[in-house]
Amino acid sequence: MENRNKLCSSLFMIFLVTLILSCVDDTEVLAEPWCLAGNFNGWDNTSNPLVDDGTLGDQVAGDGIYSLLYTISVTGHYEWKIVEQGNWAISFPASGNSWLNTVNENQDILFTFDTNNYSGVPGMIFLPTQNIVNCNDSPSASFTAVGDFQGWDNSNPATQMTDIGDGFYSLVYPVSTPGAYIARIVNTGSWDGFGSDGRSVNLNNIAFSTSLPNEDVTFILDYNSGRVFIGDPPVPSVPTDPAANPDTICGGGSTELTAGVGALGAVDWFTGSCGGTFVGTGSSLVVSPSVTTTFYAQQRNIINGDVSECAIVELTVQDCSAIPTLSEWGMICLSLILGGTALLVIHRKVA
Repeated sequence: MENRNKLCSSLFMIFLVTLILSCVDDTEVLAEPWCLAGNFNGWDNTSNPLVDDGTLGDQVAGDGIYSLLYTISVTGHYEWKIVEQGNWAISFPASGNSWLNTVNENQDILFTFDTNNYSGVPGMIFLPTQNIVNCNDSPSASFTAVGDFQGWDNSNPATQMTDIGDGFYSLVYPVSTPGAYIARIVNTGSWDGFGSDGRSVNLNNIAFSTSLPNEDVTFILDYNSGRVFIGDPPVPSVPTDPAANPDTICGGGSTELTAGVGALGAVDWFTGSCGGTFVGTGSSLVVSPSVTTTFYAQQRNIINGDVSECAIVELTVQDCSAIPTLSEWGMICLSLILGGTALLVIHRKVA
């Protein structure tokens, strides 16, 4: 009897726990962990969650980039952070507040928080490599590279960066004296800028060093991602997936050459050898050679001109003049059909 009571009690407890778990509010399990807080929403760190589900301005569900499309009613300069929901102890950027500028009333701003880790990505390492805050506000008129290498002058025209398109700004600057330095990229005339922890009003500097007099240092701002590179870029990698489509053509025909490169790379095409006779530039290039040709694809850094080794694409060109055309094939088929009909008639008469 005692064992039966124990068994009944155990079954009842299992049933009770199952019932409680089934009644748990799913919204707590699915709650988004990151919230937007700024002086445009009263620094509320619970009411404006970012999502990674393809809604509210999020571009791709489940890609590790949390997003929120938020309307700021009044034009101006604002500060903000991405905060673990309700917890000021975990917030980004770690160095202080981020910043933004609006130029229109009721301007929609897409805020993003990229939790992916890019430290192992080949090529140039842009900073920060993880937990990247950014927004698509109205960019300033210009950006300037500043640091102890140029006297911390945030309006120095010699270190003002060039807009090279697609949200990228660049500068290649010769540092006169070899040594160790720190730098950041700022809105010209302001201290709002980008550093090792991203977009911030009190950002962390980026360290770099030179070993030769007047050594060139490359500064790059990717405004669309809120990340920067300062230093000596690595040699570009060989273009990926080089191909000719189709890889066999008739003389007088054409084909499309394709190859992949990074965001700051261009593909230069050559014949004869790597860097030989220049054919053209582009990740996609249409060519019409008259003979079988070997093409060489080389990646070029569009900022400092460094180039990679070459990838090879073979294109076969055939003499198609002896091959019957479609109309000629039609006449041949018609002749065979008529000939077969005539033979059938003769066979019937003989029979």
